[in-house]
Formats: sequence, C-alpha cells, structure tokens
Amino acid sequence: MMQHKTVSLADQVFEHLETDILSGKYARGEILTESKLSAELGVSRTPIREALRRLEQEHIIEESGKGSIVIGITENDLIDIFLIREKRKCPFLFHLFHAFHWRKIDFLMSDICFYSSSVAN
Repeated sequence: MMQHKTVSLADQVFEHLETDILSGKYARGEILTESKLSAELGVSRTPIREALRRLEQEHIIEESGKGSIVIGITENDLIDIFLIREKRKCPFLFHLFHAFHWRKIDFLMSDICFYSSSVAN
C-alpha cells in the first residue's frame, strides 16, 4: 500500500521562496517582509514566518529590524553543493573536480551538464 505524505503550507512556502531566492527572483540584499510575501503568495503570515525562520537557519536570509535580508548563496556555496551531489552520483566526477582548481570548473560545466544529462537519460 502506498503512503501519501502531506506537505504543510509552511513547507510549500519554504520551497517556493528557496527556489525564488536561488533562481535570482529576489536579489542579494533585497528585504523581504512577511506582509509583502503574504500578499504576493496569497497565504497568511504564519506559514511565511515559519518559512523565513527555516531560510534563516539555512543561512539563505538573515533577519534585520526591517525584515529578512536575502543573502542567497555564493559561488563557493554552489560549487560545494554541486560537488556534494556529484560525489553521491558519480565519484569519478567528484575526484576530477577535486583535482582541479575551482576556477577551472567554469570551463568544464557545459561538458559536465551534458555528461550528467546523458547519464540520466
């Protein structure tokens, strides 16, 4: 029998905001307020507040007196995330990246994206 997991509204808001921040919809340094997000997403402030707390725990935003400031993620954060994912998927790629200086990764990104997509298919 298949079990269905319910996703809370706060979890949905968290995922939505995380995606928006990481995709650049909200720029680094932009101030997000509960009332602005509540109106934008059409939900009450309670799930917004919970989602903002989680984003702060993930160090994607930080609280200020005026609202939550978008920190986003740095280039080094992206590299770390990519390396962790690739280490799990393909240890060879992890060791390849580890052998190169991180700046050289930019030149390899298109090849790796192609390789990853061809392996997935």
